[in-house]
Amino acid sequence: MPLNTLNHYQAYFFDLDGTLIDSSGDLADAINRVRIQYGLSILSNETVEVGVGYGASALIQHCFPQELNLEFKALREAFTQAYGKQLFLHTQAYPEAERVLNTLKANPNTKLALITNKPSRFAIPLLEALGWSDLFDLYLYGDSLAERKPSNLPIKHALTHFNLNPNEALFIGDSEVDAQTATAAHVDLAIISWGRAASSVKAGQYGSEARVIELSELLS
Repeated sequence: MPLNTLNHYQAYFFDLDGTLIDSSGDLADAINRVRIQYGLSILSNETVEVGVGYGASALIQHCFPQELNLEFKALREAFTQAYGKQLFLHTQAYPEAERVLNTLKANPNTKLALITNKPSRFAIPLLEALGWSDLFDLYLYGDSLAERKPSNLPIKHALTHFNLNPNEALFIGDSEVDAQTATAAHVDLAIISWGRAASSVKAGQYGSEARVIELSELLS
């Protein structure tokens, strides 16, 4: 998949956190407010961000000591309440994200889907704050279907929704979760250059057709 052919797809499926937006600051703030309640030290944004992508439960497991497992439900509830109160104080779109999305959207023959593991109760107000509520043709949140990434169900659902074959869509993400999802669904994969899965893609872990890209390359 040469980079100069990135514009031949009929649909582009995007991850949200870490791909189109940097939400690490608000997620870290929520995690750290709960850690402080438990007498734990503050974690850096970078440390918290490593646990993002698999859902709130996995993030809690990543950010809290194992000995607190017995209090897992309380930790998860405290985190979701804290995050729900501060969704977009620090969160912002990555440079070029909005221009890329608007350019793709302007093509009447191109379909856009957002496929995120972020629950709708967080994703919808965040997208409203960004002005992206009507930007995608399909929105799939972490609670939209029976399964979420890394299951291939969200991508398969999107393909069926648009009546497309796997080779007609490109999935753009940042994490190993995204790479696993696209690979399982047999759609082409592009990982953002700053993404955690970039090194794995460069090493050939997801096949020779997978690529590491800059968002701006989708404008060519």
